[in-house]
Amino acid sequence: TIVKTSNNDTVKINAQIKILNILLKEDTVKALHEIKTIEYALNSVTNKPYTFKIYEKIGRLCGYNALDQKARYYYEIGLSKAKKEKNIEWQAKFYCRIADFLQGADLAKQCILYFDSAIATAKKGDEKLYADILMKKGRGHYDIGDYKSAMDNYIQSQRLYEKNKWRTHEFGQLLHFIGSVFKQQDFYDKALEYYEQELVLAREIKDKALEAEALYLCASMYGTNGDLDKEVIYFTKAIELYKEQNNLGMVGLMYSNLSANSSDRKDYKTAVDYCLKAIDIFEKVGNTEGIATTYRNLGTLHTTLGQPKKALEYLKKAMDYAMKIETKQLLN
Repeated sequence: TIVKTSNNDTVKINAQIKILNILLKEDTVKALHEIKTIEYALNSVTNKPYTFKIYEKIGRLCGYNALDQKARYYYEIGLSKAKKEKNIEWQAKFYCRIADFLQGADLAKQCILYFDSAIATAKKGDEKLYADILMKKGRGHYDIGDYKSAMDNYIQSQRLYEKNKWRTHEFGQLLHFIGSVFKQQDFYDKALEYYEQELVLAREIKDKALEAEALYLCASMYGTNGDLDKEVIYFTKAIELYKEQNNLGMVGLMYSNLSANSSDRKDYKTAVDYCLKAIDIFEKVGNTEGIATTYRNLGTLHTTLGQPKKALEYLKKAMDYAMKIETKQLLN
């Protein structure tokens, strides 16, 4: 009704975007036709930044609905139009979106090239955008094991965040990423230092999702450093927060980690109980890899308990689930 009756182009297009969001979940052919209708309507819009915003929105909606190539196609169109209008901010954003797409497709080396273009463009514009792109580029280097370049990007980003006193969720993610570089290089005390900073920030800005993540990361480091009591405390707090957010997948992972903690204490009965809790949750959320890994862990635990028949039963279940996973390392 809005599309048919409104005289305002942007109001019409906003309504068409909502229609598109529904169609993408129900009828891809009709959704793609709706996109063409939106593109036609955009031709009469004089507000160019609004046009860029809509192309970016179309790209994101396509990406959310597994139309990955379409997502990239509309990001490329947006980039082309932003270049034509010499809009620096939107050029950087579209470069970044394409880089995100490539990173999600495990094409880290290609994504870095687009992040480079985004950085070169963003340098001339919004400092916050520049800091966020530096962080994302760092993640690209991290994914291919280039920790030195990753850290160089992260530290540049950190300086901008601290200079401008940006106490945000994104800064928490940055502290996480810096900690993870130290973790990969076995500097566990430094990793814990950054994870604890993330935890302090999360509580300061009342970001429960960030707090749960930081608790989980800190717990892992305490366990690695041999402080099993603190590891349990932090994992237990993380479980409470993940349950509040209904993030069952992470609750399952926390139970799996608590199982490992109990095993380290040689409390194998409790370890088995945590594994069974984890499997129950992984089955609910359809996490095949989680199920396979946890059945393997149950097999190992029953081997330790001197119950080879039970162990073999669980290991065979682990193999059955591992067969369904594309990567075969676990199966081997």
